[in-house]
Amino acid sequence: MASINTLKELLRSQISLYTEIIEVLTQEKNAIVSWNFSETNTLLAKKEKLIHKERLLEEARKSLAERVKTELNAKDNTLSSIIKVAPDEDKDELFQIKKQFEKIVVGINNESIALKILYSTNVKVMNDLYARFGILSSNTYDKKKSNNSASSVHIMG
Repeated sequence: MASINTLKELLRSQISLYTEIIEVLTQEKNAIVSWNFSETNTLLAKKEKLIHKERLLEEARKSLAERVKTELNAKDNTLSSIIKVAPDEDKDELFQIKKQFEKIVVGINNESIALKILYSTNVKVMNDLYARFGILSSNTYDKKKSNNSASSVHIMG
């Protein structure tokens, strides 16, 4: 079945792309920690290119999965549904691909959470520094006095 083999190859391409995204997120995290702004900007541009590639691959995957769904008479076009009705010789390979995707999703999530924490902490540190120099009137994100937040020194201990 040509469609299912094409789907497997496409899924492997997505796994490769997502692995590269994890690597870039890790590099971005290291650049933020070391306050390497030029590297951060370079990595942001690289992430934009990877996101564009991901969108193209995802559209192709959806289209191909829909075709496989129809060919195999699957419930829907999800990988789980396709695995259930796939020929026996393809089930193990598709299941392994699914496991790789699950692992990658966890990796991307972990790196994304770390980046959110780092960016948030860096903003608080910079706002506190500006406030101490009298550049900003408070360490808030807006001008409402009721939204004063604890300083980064208090949060970090």
